[in-house]
Amino acid sequence: MSDARKVTRAWRWVLTRHEHALSLVGPLRIPT
Repeated sequence: MSDARKVTRAWRWVLTRHEHALSLVGPLRIPT
């Protein structure tokens, strides 16, 4: 179950970084 926890943490980290990127390059409208 520890693996699932790691995946969840990694996913949340990725989402946070993605939000940061969107806020930084919002006007560019980069498709993902």
